Amino acid sequence: KQIEDVKSVYAHELEGVRAALGSRLGIHQFRYQREFEILMQLSEKVVELRDATVMLRPESEYVNQAESEEDRKRRKLERYSTASRNLYQYYEPRRPFLPESLLESLQKLDRVAWNEVVQFRHRSPQGAGYDPQYWENAVENAAKIQNATDAVLSAIRDRTRTWEKFDPSHYVSTQKP
Repeated sequence: KQIEDVKSVYAHELEGVRAALGSRLGIHQFRYQREFEILMQLSEKVVELRDATVMLRPESEYVNQAESEEDRKRRKLERYSTASRNLYQYYEPRRPFLPESLLESLQKLDRVAWNEVVQFRHRSPQGAGYDPQYWENAVENAAKIQNATDAVLSAIRDRTRTWEKFDPSHYVSTQKP
């Protein structure tokens, strides 16, 4: 009778452990899927910002001769503004749920991108606002923007690696009866 009682207790506990594991696994899978979607969209918006910022002063580009220099500049700034606003509006409401390292890298990207925007708006390779280092600065800023983007994407990648560390023993009590 004692053996059967112990078997019954262990069988009951085993079912409890299985239920707890199944529940935690379901929660883990849901979180993984939801967070994956968020981080995927975030990475897409980061790349959009990078591209819009780097294209302010690309090393080479096709130019529509019918478009004035002012219109071209305005179009590029609008593309940057849209990408920057979209990124900010996406990550800011999710800020409490993002790892600190990811937030810091997003803020750094924002700062280096803004530096490029300011230089693009107020300096020129010729005429008013002439800057003899205009193109050298553009190349240097593009490298900084790429490095900042890489840091954001690395932070996202690091976050996804934490999902691989699912440890069922963390969710199950190991107390003996």
